[in-house]
Amino acid sequence: MDISQLEKLLDEKSEAPVEQWNPEYCGEMDLQIKSNGSWWYMGSEITRKRLVKLFSRVIKKEKNEYFLVTPVEKLRIEVEDFPFIANWLDVVEDPKQLHPWLSLKTNVGDQIKLDKNSPLIVETNEKGIPTPKIKVRANLFAKLSRSVFYELVEMSESWDNNGKLHSRVFSGTDWFDLGSQE
Repeated sequence: MDISQLEKLLDEKSEAPVEQWNPEYCGEMDLQIKSNGSWWYMGSEITRKRLVKLFSRVIKKEKNEYFLVTPVEKLRIEVEDFPFIANWLDVVEDPKQLHPWLSLKTNVGDQIKLDKNSPLIVETNEKGIPTPKIKVRANLFAKLSRSVFYELVEMSESWDNNGKLHSRVFSGTDWFDLGSQE
């Protein structure tokens, strides 16, 4: 399947049904998504945003490996950290809600409403350094940029979690733990 066929297939759909596509494994593609969110093919950065967006719509994760899939092809790619970066935060007022909705935008243009279906998860490594991420779709996550995470921390409130002081942020009817303040 060539790029024009893939574009035509995806033109009218906001999301590709990659979880329904199970083609045979075809090998590896020399495509790498760096931890800063840049996409590289055969050692050169892909600067065509439309092409990156197209590829981003056909990523699938199985176990700990990432693939680009079409209905007829499945190629393994390398992802250094996360396939996407949430680098923009919008606060959307809703008069029907006590708290505004939070909406995050990724480096490839995905708009994600922070809620139970697309939760914010903050994992902390052994050194206590947090890695915040938000579910984009299926089992694909976007890492939050440092500036977006700091915006969330700034709008957070403190709460007692079994004797430890934590920060949490509200989005509509849901709240999300940003981690311990210690």
